[in-house]
Amino acid sequence: MRRVAAVLAGHFVICGLAVAAAQDLPYTQSRINDASLGTTFLQNSGWHFAYQGFAGLEIPVARGAALQATYRWMHTDNVTAKCGAAGAPTLTCTNIGFDDQSVDLGLKIDLQ
Repeated sequence: MRRVAAVLAGHFVICGLAVAAAQDLPYTQSRINDASLGTTFLQNSGWHFAYQGFAGLEIPVARGAALQATYRWMHTDNVTAKCGAAGAPTLTCTNIGFDDQSVDLGLKIDLQ
């Protein structure tokens, strides 16, 4: 983690900034359906190779407390899934890629 120092309103504040990338093997589960028709268009679950990217920021707000924000992105490639146009998915679709993103906001509290 890289630390950035700044002077705000006469106080010395240390902010934490982190950027990371990873490759891993997450278990993913996907299902695309139309509830009004009762139709499932795509269905998949299993272990897939994935790329991930992370970026986060931590800002102290009081002694022993800090606000945190983290952005996460994940991409999988070459997923084989069951798919179809109507009814239960019966065809095999290959080389499907999935992207997932999330933002986490939180308050970190030091209990020591």
